Parts: sequence; C-alpha cells; structure tokens
Amino acid sequence: MYEISVSTSFAASHHLVGYNGECARDHGHNWKAEAVVAAGGLDDVGIAIDFKAVKKLLEEITEPFDHRNLNELPQFDQKNPTSENLAAWIYGEMEKRLPAGVKPLRVRVWETEKYAVTYSK
Repeated sequence: MYEISVSTSFAASHHLVGYNGECARDHGHNWKAEAVVAAGGLDDVGIAIDFKAVKKLLEEITEPFDHRNLNELPQFDQKNPTSENLAAWIYGEMEKRLPAGVKPLRVRVWETEKYAVTYSK
C-alpha cells in the first residue's frame, strides 16, 4: 500500500453558532488542508497516483472556500463550519472523486499553525 499526501491552503472566515466564546463572532483563518490517499499498486511508470492529480483535486474541492464566509456556503447550511466538519466534508468529496483503486485515508485541516483536526473513516 502506498500513501500519497498533498496539501493546499485557503483563507476563509466563519463563526460557530451556539458556541460560548470568542469563536461565536465572525473571524478568519489561513486554513491548511492535507489529504492522504492510498493506492495498492503502481502504474507502468512506477507511480501510484500523480501528486499533481491529487493536488488538483484537493484544490478543486477547497477552492469554493477561499476568501468566503464558510457559514454562507451550502456545505454548512445545516452544521457549523468547524475544522472537524470541514475535514469530514473534504474527505467525503475526495472519496467521491478519486479514481478507482485510490481511496482517501485521512484529511487534516489546520485553523492555525498550532491547531489541527484529522478525519478518517
């Protein structure tokens, strides 16, 4: 089994509904998202899946978040745009869009350099 990881970043704001603290107010982060995917074999060139293909997919998934208020997006109209929910949503999109033979293992989302959440099934 081969594990391939890529990351990207985006800037977005959010607030947490029902939270008792500062995060209930609108605030922004420079988010980082990392996707780790697994492939069981290699192609004729010796590649499990091209880094560029995984990076492009991750960027396509996170691009709608860039310079947006996450609370205003349909992905979060029924739930808070927490790091946990963001990581789970990205994971689900990766799972739907990856080619056959490649599956997501985990997605990690950082709100800051010090705070991150990892989602896996």
